[in-house]
Amino acid sequence: MRSAADGSKRNMFLPSVGQTFPSINDAYQFYNLYSWEFGFSIRCCKSNDRSVNGTKQRIMQEWSCQRGGQPKKGTVHSTTMCGCPARLRVIRNSKGEYYVSIFVADHNHELVESCGEKRHLHSHQSIDQATKNMVRYLRENNVSLSKVRCILGSINGSMGNLTFSKQRLKTVCADIASDLISDDMQKTFQSFIEMHDVDPNFVYSFQLDSECRVTALMWSSGYSCRMYSHFGDVVTFDTTYRTNLYNMPFGMFVGVNNHFQSVIYAGVLMVSEETSFEWAFKTFVKMMGGKAPVTMLTDQCAAMGAAIRNVLKQTVHRWCKWHVFKKVVEVLGHLFNSKGSFQDDFNKVVNHMLSKKEFKDSWQAMLEKYGLQGHPELNRAFEARKMWAKAWFKNVFCAKMTSTQRSESANNVLKNLVPCNSPLNLFVQQYAKLVKEQEMADHQEEKKTKQRVIKLRFGWRIEGHAATLYTRAAYELFLEELHKSTAYILEDTDKPLIYKVVHIEKERREKWSKVEFYVSVDEKTSFHSCECALYNHFGIPCCHTLLVMYQKGVTEIPAVHIMKRWTRAARDNVVDHLLPVQDTSGPMNSKIFRHNVLENTAKEVISLAELDPEGFDYALKQLLSVQKNLQARRNSLRTSCHVGFESSDSEFEASSSRNAFSDSDRPPLQIVDTTSGVAIDVNAIQAPIVRKAHGRPSNKRWKSAREVSIRTVKIRKERSRKQAAGGSGAVKQTRHCKKCRSRFHDIRQCPEMQPLSPIEDEEDEMDL
Repeated sequence: MRSAADGSKRNMFLPSVGQTFPSINDAYQFYNLYSWEFGFSIRCCKSNDRSVNGTKQRIMQEWSCQRGGQPKKGTVHSTTMCGCPARLRVIRNSKGEYYVSIFVADHNHELVESCGEKRHLHSHQSIDQATKNMVRYLRENNVSLSKVRCILGSINGSMGNLTFSKQRLKTVCADIASDLISDDMQKTFQSFIEMHDVDPNFVYSFQLDSECRVTALMWSSGYSCRMYSHFGDVVTFDTTYRTNLYNMPFGMFVGVNNHFQSVIYAGVLMVSEETSFEWAFKTFVKMMGGKAPVTMLTDQCAAMGAAIRNVLKQTVHRWCKWHVFKKVVEVLGHLFNSKGSFQDDFNKVVNHMLSKKEFKDSWQAMLEKYGLQGHPELNRAFEARKMWAKAWFKNVFCAKMTSTQRSESANNVLKNLVPCNSPLNLFVQQYAKLVKEQEMADHQEEKKTKQRVIKLRFGWRIEGHAATLYTRAAYELFLEELHKSTAYILEDTDKPLIYKVVHIEKERREKWSKVEFYVSVDEKTSFHSCECALYNHFGIPCCHTLLVMYQKGVTEIPAVHIMKRWTRAARDNVVDHLLPVQDTSGPMNSKIFRHNVLENTAKEVISLAELDPEGFDYALKQLLSVQKNLQARRNSLRTSCHVGFESSDSEFEASSSRNAFSDSDRPPLQIVDTTSGVAIDVNAIQAPIVRKAHGRPSNKRWKSAREVSIRTVKIRKERSRKQAAGGSGAVKQTRHCKKCRSRFHDIRQCPEMQPLSPIEDEEDEMDL
């Protein structure tokens, strides 16, 4: 290099026979730099290994020009091989170094001159490990290949500064995908074990077939289990998402917390929906400490309904309203999209809290108004009204949920995190990120609820009590009912403790609409029972009850009307099996805190032990003993971090105990069934069979024609709005005068804004 800098040497990198290198990699890097300087690419062509003192060592390595060698006989496609003689051979000497034994510099082809062409030579498209790690992180988070390349270009200053082509980047991405897929199940269970090390209440369970293949897999974090203990009364379950390598349906058990935020309780992957639903529901209840949900909302899947009836016998099963009317909306799209009142009338019938008589009358009135008598889809929905209409389960607590929209929303977020055709180990990691995001959002809302002071809007004393009682989100819903109460008046009745609440505009309401509600009060418990049953369905006092309380002079919400799940103190109670992880905010639960304490203590031990040999030997002996005990403790924890596994073949459980340990000195990583005590080697677990579909896998769910059309209309409107703002292809906007609204001039030329004449100005001054 110094000779090249001084000008005495033309080429900076020029090999010579007898030149030595510390390692083969150094020799390769030197020859590759030489090839860049001259404009050709190199490849490995020959090598020779030999066993020295029981270790395998490479004694010879030869590189040649990329165009060296001859194409195979019968090759019909184009090739770059032309028999180029250029090569470099290095041989290992007795000192362990490598010296150049053969160097041929001649080429029989044209060399590349420009830097732009050199960058496309194969050996000069190397990607360093840091860049590969960056590409891995981006691809694992579902960043497209084009965006990955743009991001790398921005990091390096420009796309021209990248030392590799797009094809080379595709190869790296393919290698990353192949690495993720290999040993998928072993990596998945290793991820579970690592999650359990951080979260002691992390649980998982799986089901195997006779061939030791996973047929079902369910897992849940300690945070999710803790949230279920507080808010697990209502659960939605949906299995429409199936973007993974094995095309397995993925279901999420989702609920709502006291801030009206979605909470994922558990995730489950199943090979077959029909045969795995019962196992999924049984395992879910077992993971959650044996507590079954009060209400479960699902789609209209018959197998799912049968499994709920068999396993969750005390759980009320209801259908998602969106799935019920999905086909109706598609068939009656012309009415929904028209400028008439059909959509408003339809929403009143379907979404409002009506009585059974109101629902039947309003349904019939809607059919007669729009001539829809005998419509097959509407008749089918009406026949199944007991599974979705509020009138038939208004006494069932649903936490203001009537559809699986929260599950669908969680699926949509997960779809953006997980690449299509992803292996299970990556799927599990991305799912954990989604749960962590929800946990952080929950903590943020908890902080806001505790620190922000709520301003009263009506000035009622009962409103002030609600502001100190409910969370911010629940308080807003309470205010909605309080505002609705102003549309009613209280009328006397002949019966004591029974109040009649009447709408002030009952003449203007629909004929089928209920305008009178009776509220009965229990004198002993102060419980106000209203005909609308909103409190039983939602957990917040209805507007009719609030009006009665206000007229009676009640200043605080009675205790019987306070549903704890909506209050700020909803998380005070913790079930027994979650007590170890009740407080996660202490310093001992912080890994950074534990690391710092141990590091400082270890430094003190080192400073004392290094003073003399006896102290050194004593400290080293104790440290090795502590290391051994901690490793044994870690291995024991790893064998009991889940609910259990099940096998569909009884013979498999017996054979799994025999094959639990290998012949090696160190036993393999095992999983123990907490029910039967049977152990299984993780390496013995096989991945599900990959079910390949035709074409490129899609990470989008199937959408109906109506959904596609709605999305298309939104895109067109958004595009028109952007174009109207200016730029290429902009649509010319019609301008109007701000004074007279004329489109033939603006306010500057408006006749109504003309200044007064000088004569008029003088007359005005004289008047003054």
